[in-house]
This record gives sequence, C-alpha cells and structure tokens, in this order.
Amino acid sequence: MNVDIYTDGACSGNPGPGGWSAILQANVSGELHEKELFGGKDETTNNEMELLAVEKGIEAVKKPGCHITVFTDSQLVVGYMRSGWRCKVSHLREIIGRISARVSLM
Repeated sequence: MNVDIYTDGACSGNPGPGGWSAILQANVSGELHEKELFGGKDETTNNEMELLAVEKGIEAVKKPGCHITVFTDSQLVVGYMRSGWRCKVSHLREIIGRISARVSLM
C-alpha cells in the first residue's frame, strides 16, 4: 500500500508558539482514505515543528510494508533525511533519529 504524507510546521517568532500538521492519504481498493493530525507547543522553533510533522505522520502509519512518500516544503527536512545534513541541535537530532528508526522498520 502507498501512503502519501503531506506535512507542514511553523511558529510565531523563532522560538515561540508553534504547530505542526500532517495529512495522510492512502488509496485502498479504489477508495481514498485520509487522516489529519496536528499538534503544537508553547515554546518551539520552526525546525522542530517541521520535523515533528514528519515524525507524527510516519508514526501514524501502522501497517508494515507500506511505501511512504512525504511531501514537505521544508528544505531542512529534505536536507536531513535525503542529503545527509548534520544536525548540531540535540533535541532535533533525537527527532531525526526517531524518524530514521521508524522508516527503517517499515
């Protein structure tokens, strides 16, 4: 099964209050299934919200063996996940590690 995940994250001020969202879509037997996820924090950064959107979207995919495609407008997420960028911020490294571990299990 293919699952498309559309993500975004932002905050007001950087740092400041922020939020993330992920929309999951899967076509099952010709029927589109969709799930919306969202959350936020009182004190965060844009980078953390972008990464949490991806993490929470991937966590929501429960069926093993799914092919997941993530759509994001975040150059940071793409750089970390596809281009091997190094992250110097410890709590962001933890999120990236959890995303990588989850993806390798699928």
